Amino acid sequence: MNIFYFFVVLISNIVGSISGMGGSIIIKPLMTIFSPYPLQVIIFCSNLSIIVMSLSSITVAWKKKEISLNKNSFHLLLGSLGGSLIAGVILNQMFAIMSNTVIKRIQIILLIFQILVAIYYQIKGPTIATFWTKGYQYFLLGIFCGFSSIILGIGGGIINVMLLMWLMGMNLKQATSYSLISVFVTIGIRLVTSFDLVYEMNISRSLILIFVSAAIVGGISGVVIKKYFKLSNFKKMYITTLIVAICINILNIWL
Repeated sequence: MNIFYFFVVLISNIVGSISGMGGSIIIKPLMTIFSPYPLQVIIFCSNLSIIVMSLSSITVAWKKKEISLNKNSFHLLLGSLGGSLIAGVILNQMFAIMSNTVIKRIQIILLIFQILVAIYYQIKGPTIATFWTKGYQYFLLGIFCGFSSIILGIGGGIINVMLLMWLMGMNLKQATSYSLISVFVTIGIRLVTSFDLVYEMNISRSLILIFVSAAIVGGISGVVIKKYFKLSNFKKMYITTLIVAICINILNIWL
C-alpha cells in the first residue's frame, strides 16, 4: 500500500502545483476511500504534503521569475492568515454541533459549486473594467481565499485562481502560482492547530516520509511541467482537472 500512497500523493501534488489548488482535493477523498487510517490522520498527512509541495513550488517558481515575492504577495499572505484563523474558529463550532458526515457533505456540495463556477469562468472569461492593484485589496482577497479554503476543508485555491484572474488581471499560469501562497498559509494554520491531536495517534514515520517525499517531487515537477504548456492547452488541462475533481468528490459524498 505504501507504493499506492506514494503515487496518489505524487500525482495529487503535481496536479496541485500545476493548478494552484493544492493536492488535498484529490488526496483527501481517495485516501478516505482506500486507506484504513482515521480521517484526522489522512487530513494531517495530506496537509503536511501540501505545505511541502507549496513551498517547493513557490521556491522554484520564484527562482524562475514566474512570480514576484513583493508587497502584494505579502498582503495576500497576511490576508490568507487572517481568513484562515476566522474560518478555523467557525469550523470548530460546526464540529461541536454537527456530525463529521454532515459537515463532510456540506463541504463537498460547496466545493462542487465552486468548481462549477470556476469552470464557467474559464470558459466564458468575464473581466472587470479596473483591476485591483492596491495592497489592501490583495489583503481582502487573501482573507476571502483563506476563509473559503478552511471552510471547504481542502486548503486549496479553486476560487483563489478565479479571483486572481478576475480581480487582479493575472493569466491562468500566474494565478495558479500566486494561489499557492494562500494555500501555503491556510494549510499551515490547519497543520499547527491539528498537531497535538494527531501526535497522540502516533503516526508512523514511514507514512510521513512517503507523503513528504512525494510532495517534494510533485511540487517541483508541477512547476517544470507547467512551463512547457501553452496557455490555451494549460487552460484545457486545468478545466479537465476540475471535472475530475468533481467526479471524485461526488463519489465521496456517499462513501
